[in-house]
Amino acid sequence: MPKPSAKTVVGLALALAFGGFVLWIQLAFLVSLGTLGVGSASFLASLTGTVDQITGGEYQGAEADFAKVEAAASRISSSSVGPHMVMLGGVPGVDSAIQNWQHLGAATADIAGSTGELLSLFGDLSGENGSRKIFNDGAIDVARLRELPPRVAAIDAGIKSSAQSLRAIQTTGPLAGALATVQRKALNEVAPVQEAINVLVDLAPQLPDALGANGVKRYLIAIGNQAEMRASGGAPLSLVLVEFDKGRISIPIKGQTSTQLFPPLNAKVKWWGPSMNPFFPVNPRDAPMVVTNTHPSLTFAGREMAGAWVGGDYPEVDGVMTMDLTAIAAVLNALGPIQSAAYGEVTGDQLGKILLIDAYQ
Repeated sequence: MPKPSAKTVVGLALALAFGGFVLWIQLAFLVSLGTLGVGSASFLASLTGTVDQITGGEYQGAEADFAKVEAAASRISSSSVGPHMVMLGGVPGVDSAIQNWQHLGAATADIAGSTGELLSLFGDLSGENGSRKIFNDGAIDVARLRELPPRVAAIDAGIKSSAQSLRAIQTTGPLAGALATVQRKALNEVAPVQEAINVLVDLAPQLPDALGANGVKRYLIAIGNQAEMRASGGAPLSLVLVEFDKGRISIPIKGQTSTQLFPPLNAKVKWWGPSMNPFFPVNPRDAPMVVTNTHPSLTFAGREMAGAWVGGDYPEVDGVMTMDLTAIAAVLNALGPIQSAAYGEVTGDQLGKILLIDAYQ
């Protein structure tokens, strides 16, 4: 058998080397693709769990789910890097898929970081992570409230960055189907978090002053009876004055509107209200407190209630809030039943029947 020439040997060596290189590229790509698939599925499921646990007030459960979020985000990020990805990124037609893959890695890392900040904030405020609760012994820690704005702003920036990275993914070309699915599901998970954070961005800077950091703040809470509806809700048959003084909460005045606060029975009071209210065309008003929320806009109705409250010789308030029995029942269901001397154990589900039916029999 003739001895192969040097050219043949070199050619075979080059062919083997090239074949090995191609095989390495293929195997490395398949490993990355598998890592992406496993990581994406775990990331989305764990992110949903984390958000649900935070919403439900379950810090320990959220912490456990978030550990899975971090691990999954790390897998997704690692799947988009490596020498094989660099080489594939230089191949026309494949380069866009690699770039999209890397966008996904950056987005999941941002989402994980922002979710971690949100979880940390939740733990600090609730005291579940071992720190002092922001609400303790009848008072809100105003100093800790002042720390909220920069932390909320950082979470907001992270969420916006992640959403931007997700939207930058081009869902066309190679891997379009898989990337589009992850993109859509991730954006759906991010949306409610971003909506909640947007509210906090506006609210957080106002909280210290609103809770009495710079002087006493008073708020009138009108509890509406849905059995006697007005345009802005149920008739305000119970009223509660809540005061905040440097975060400490007190309730100096409360009672039934008709007999306790405006006796002997829905006594008329005089007050000055906003103009252009067709239900009260002239000033000063001269009417009972219980009809103040006849205007369908709470902007008008709230100002009328605040005015009538002062007309009853009660202190001026900085704002008016309304609640109905549905809201109170939801709070009761969340916090647990209460004991009543007249009705025994009262749950949120029973509250409407007790107050709207039984109390009138």
